[in-house]
Amino acid sequence: MFATAPQSIVMMAELVIRGPEKILPRVCWKGQEILERMRCNNEKVIFLVPHGWSVDIPAMLMASQGQKMAAMFHNQSNPVIDYVWNIARRSFGGRLHARNDGIKPFIQSIRQGYWGYYLPDQDHGPEHSEFVDFFATYKATLPILGRLMKISQAQIIPLFPTYDGKTHILTIEVRPPMGDLSAADDKMIARRINEELEIFVRPHPEQYIWILKLLKTRKPNEAEPYP
Repeated sequence: MFATAPQSIVMMAELVIRGPEKILPRVCWKGQEILERMRCNNEKVIFLVPHGWSVDIPAMLMASQGQKMAAMFHNQSNPVIDYVWNIARRSFGGRLHARNDGIKPFIQSIRQGYWGYYLPDQDHGPEHSEFVDFFATYKATLPILGRLMKISQAQIIPLFPTYDGKTHILTIEVRPPMGDLSAADDKMIARRINEELEIFVRPHPEQYIWILKLLKTRKPNEAEPYP
């Protein structure tokens, strides 16, 4: 994990400074035909993207190719880092919506034809979350994707980038749309979100940003696993 993080950051910096044409030979898309089908059918899209170290690069690459992109972000505690990071993210266009502003601006962008980038795995506390299985434990997961899907009439497409430090190849895996969410209840939606996370993360645990304390919220009378 500690090698993957700086490697991914360097690749993102290279993308911003040198341009996409310099890194495209080292990018491998798996499931790109799914994206082409979405474009051909003029579908609205929300990507379900786990918190990986290379998480920003796929959206930036799609934006550099002319695809309108929109994402939500959490402000960094350091205002300088926050400014620089978001300037980098917008290098090729797109919209960034602060979580502090709520979900409505993001939904509006999706309705206007922007492809959304949604990271579903942060811990938002117990109030609106469902406790569902996550690997060998459980996790408080926000089941909002089902509502986003219905309100914006978008397809939910799982996506995850992995960086290989030996070959210097970034592989971006795209999985089929999560059509089963439309008739699911909140608990099932939360579990399906975690299932997709598990599919991506299990073969590449070093790519996942575990330091975000994703398991902080526990059931009543259970201690959180972090010091």
